[in-house]
Amino acid sequence: MLQEVKDKFYGGPFRKGRLHVYPFELVIAVTSNAPMSDPGNLQRVSPEEPEHAFLLWIAELLDTGVTDNDRLQIKRLLLSMPLKFVVLASEEARYFHQANMREQIAMRHEIESRTAVQKIYEFQMLRTKKNWKAKDIADRYTKEVEQAPRPQAEQVSLKYIENCFHIWDALFTIPDVQAVILDMERRHGMKSPFHFMSQLLALEMKCKSAETAFWAVSFMRLYIDRGLMTHGEMTFRNLTGRNTNQKGWLDVIIEKKAVLAWLQGPFVEKLELAESEKVLIRSITSAETAERFFATDQGWKAACRAEAVSLLDFIWKVVFGAKHDGQLKNLLKQSRTPEELMGVAPFADDIQAIKDEAEQKKEEEATPRAAVTAGVHPDGDADDGGYTELVHNMCTAEDIEKDKDNALSAWMEKADNLVRKFIHLTVDCNSQTEISEALKNMAVVKMMGQDNKRIGVFYACQHAGESDSMPHCRIPAFRLDHLQKTIGGTIKAAGLDALPPGAVYFILNGGSFGNNDAFGKAFLDVNNKAMAKNKDLVYLALQEESLQKRRLRKRGGLNLMQGVVIFTPPSMELIQGSSHTAERLHFTSTTPNSNIISGISVESYEDLWLLEPAVKKRIMKDGLVRAGGSCPEHLREDKPEISGKGSKVPLSWHSLPHQLWEEFFHSYELDGGVFLTLLDDQPAVAAIRCQKQAVGLTLNSAHMEMMYARLAGVVFQAFRDPSDDLYEPALGKLLGVKPKSKKTTVEEEEDDDEEDLEEPEEDEADDDEGDLEEDEGLGTESFALKDLGIDHRLILCAEKEPHLRKFLKDHHQPKVLVKDVRDSSFMEHGSGAQLLVAGFPCQPFSRQGSNRGVRDPRGDIASHLLKWVDAHRPDSFVLENVTNLMKHKKTFKRILRDLKAIPSRKTTMTGKRKHVGCNSRESSGKHGGKKDGRVDYVMLLSAFLRDQATNRPRLFIVGIAKSKLKRKFHFPKPGTCTSLKSSLSTSKTAATASGKLSATGQRNLAVAEAKWKKKGLDMWSKYIAVDIAASPSRPNSMNNNCLPCLTSCRASWGPPFITKLGRQLSTNELLRAQGFDPKIVGCNSHLSKRQLGAAIGNAITLPVLKQILAKIFQAMS
Repeated sequence: MLQEVKDKFYGGPFRKGRLHVYPFELVIAVTSNAPMSDPGNLQRVSPEEPEHAFLLWIAELLDTGVTDNDRLQIKRLLLSMPLKFVVLASEEARYFHQANMREQIAMRHEIESRTAVQKIYEFQMLRTKKNWKAKDIADRYTKEVEQAPRPQAEQVSLKYIENCFHIWDALFTIPDVQAVILDMERRHGMKSPFHFMSQLLALEMKCKSAETAFWAVSFMRLYIDRGLMTHGEMTFRNLTGRNTNQKGWLDVIIEKKAVLAWLQGPFVEKLELAESEKVLIRSITSAETAERFFATDQGWKAACRAEAVSLLDFIWKVVFGAKHDGQLKNLLKQSRTPEELMGVAPFADDIQAIKDEAEQKKEEEATPRAAVTAGVHPDGDADDGGYTELVHNMCTAEDIEKDKDNALSAWMEKADNLVRKFIHLTVDCNSQTEISEALKNMAVVKMMGQDNKRIGVFYACQHAGESDSMPHCRIPAFRLDHLQKTIGGTIKAAGLDALPPGAVYFILNGGSFGNNDAFGKAFLDVNNKAMAKNKDLVYLALQEESLQKRRLRKRGGLNLMQGVVIFTPPSMELIQGSSHTAERLHFTSTTPNSNIISGISVESYEDLWLLEPAVKKRIMKDGLVRAGGSCPEHLREDKPEISGKGSKVPLSWHSLPHQLWEEFFHSYELDGGVFLTLLDDQPAVAAIRCQKQAVGLTLNSAHMEMMYARLAGVVFQAFRDPSDDLYEPALGKLLGVKPKSKKTTVEEEEDDDEEDLEEPEEDEADDDEGDLEEDEGLGTESFALKDLGIDHRLILCAEKEPHLRKFLKDHHQPKVLVKDVRDSSFMEHGSGAQLLVAGFPCQPFSRQGSNRGVRDPRGDIASHLLKWVDAHRPDSFVLENVTNLMKHKKTFKRILRDLKAIPSRKTTMTGKRKHVGCNSRESSGKHGGKKDGRVDYVMLLSAFLRDQATNRPRLFIVGIAKSKLKRKFHFPKPGTCTSLKSSLSTSKTAATASGKLSATGQRNLAVAEAKWKKKGLDMWSKYIAVDIAASPSRPNSMNNNCLPCLTSCRASWGPPFITKLGRQLSTNELLRAQGFDPKIVGCNSHLSKRQLGAAIGNAITLPVLKQILAKIFQAMS
């Protein structure tokens, strides 16, 4: 209040030259007939606020520095104070006279005379000292004081004074509550949430106990201090919900108290945390301590288990945050217990995730005990730092097959060592001091203090957190507080109070140029003064074509420009004239002497670091920054290529290519880097490639560990790529990689053409069924036709792998065998074929594969198959792939479009796609069109048919020439899954018994046992298939006598473990599960165990294909 009076009566008029005399009278009360006999007979009764404000203004003026003229003006003001003497003998007369003067000032100058808290103290004083009742005070006050106009609820009346006494008795007699209210009065004045009587009355109405009252006022302080609400929003109506037909904000806050009690009590007990962690959770989530622990210091998190940290974060977000207040208010319309409230959206998912983390932790802790119980003994060499698991994630089964001496793990370790040689990661902290402590001992940060070094400190606004929105929405909102925290932390870590002499600060604005002026506010010294610095602006021009690939619906113009604001110490020249680098490294259309880097091509999302949405959510936590808005329903589109349930999404929607970060190192001659917003891997990849030391701040420890693993994988892939500067010839030799020089490419390709075409001895053509098979490994269609008793001849076959080419020649004797359907030799052969069966590569479209769609080198094979169909017109065809192909909507629509275009100008295709889950139903295709037309059916089938015990949902596209179609085609109806036991031998002894499993396998087996044991079942007494090769966090055990979906990698490297037999499936059992006869397929086969396993995983399930072919022949009579 003093600040308002100071500015209104002294500061403003003085600056405008209008303050010539003191603006108020000083009124002195004369209390007796002999005023000079005793100093106590003269008492000031004029309001003290104008005088205190005057003294405050003089003190501030002197502190900032004044001129001689200013001093003279102040003296004149002091000497010009008018004094007025009034005879006021009684204390009551003096009080009411002063009250009248306050009201007159309020009326004349439109300011507040007294806050509600001050009036409560005044009336309580009259009640205690004078023993006046509320009616006595009201009668005297309304009679003797002329009140300034104000809302009726704030006018002094009998009711108002009674409310003052109620509020005093209910709130101000509680020391903790009184302290909070007075603290807010002192710090916020007229913007205190307790400024008006109505606000205090709302508290008195809703809070029925001292504990509840303290909780409520603490939350009002918390919301005001954190900017979650303003004092203007805390009206009586909003606080109480009066006349709104809904609960008020105080009802929500009081309910949060009950929710917190449930989370601290019964819920924590269910998590079975250690007692020390329970005490910690309960101590730091009280109303008086929560803000201090969560907002300023989170170092305690390092000592907590993951589920405890998740619970604390949940409490901070839901209980102490405003994000879910609206949902809670709506939910409170119905009476619910705290447990019921937390059991509905949007809280249920987070609660379940915390439970899952606790369950997983218990399972991990139980793993050693479970392993002993199951007879599983950890291998002494199993713990290799996780490199074997990384190898399995990064390499194909064929790669692993070539690794006879487990050398790939050593190469992965070498990649990880290279990463850690240059990259040092730490976790983003919650204050400058913590960041300073985390960075100060790192060599790169120490180099910032040296004049002869240049360390780039990078802050990317688009990476300071991550938008939860799709890419057509804007980047996360700029957070000045986060920028100040991180920048200040680096300067403090260098031990300076000015820009370090060797630091170059790069702040990327993400295209929001309006924030550029605010960036300088991050460079403040201990006195909150701006540091001396130079400032430059560099423009980043992005390629339109690459950005268009990242967009969904084109809404508005495409921003191709981003900016980098560069801050350097005054002594540093950013561009060092002739001694500076003459050319750019990658973007050579400009030189480092210019202020633009152009031609920057951003990578498509498919080529970025992709994660499952649940994994991304788990590591983002508080790093998730809301941005943009929800897309209108009628404009909403699924994300192309990477959309769909379970599909992976980029860790960063706004990633910039590593070439740009390399350009920064090169063009500005940096000796190292500090990445303050290391969200994705690209900046760190650039530092490794430039061989520069770099420090990166990650969101949390989980993000940090995943970043190290990701970088190791990136470097490992570079080791095996002959075109990469990091290529390791020894690893290439191990994996059979053959580097090609530019000079010999044409010759080698010509040789390949000759080698690709292998024609066995020519036979005369006959009228038998002509069959073509493409890239599915074992030639399932030939086995199916033989089982159906149909004479046939394989006239054209495509297979890339040498060992499978030999298998096909030995078992099926194809007339022509080529390596790749994309070769011209494939298109030239196959005339006269009556049936095409193609199981084209599923990895580009599979969630367990690359899931990169057409961006995968194998993703365009379908289009070549359709060109062949268009050229050779077989009577019928069957195309098979994973069901996830339908979620690559652009690719799938293109396949359908190409199918419909095959009869080109002769007929039109009819046939509608129907996604029917795992049921086997027909699509609504119609029989129509002219001669040579086709009727297409698009169907999702599950392998839950007769004669097999594996769950392999697959998409089948069937086409039949109209001229051959005699009756309506029906897909086979689903049958019942046969018993898994029918595919198994009863042998319990095998080389893959539980004692010889990998560390991952042992861990997954133990976790599965713990789960079944919790259900009261002994899994060792049942035929349960455990997917022991799965990620340790997601072991897949099934209790329905069915195998998990067999993939190439699983079948070759980690077949399912059958609990009752105590071992993994054998190759013969895998064959039987897919419907093959081991005596026919495996007999005299030259394939190794892993090669045959990979082929089994790639093969079409035999009984399914046999039934589909039977239905095709029935339709063709």
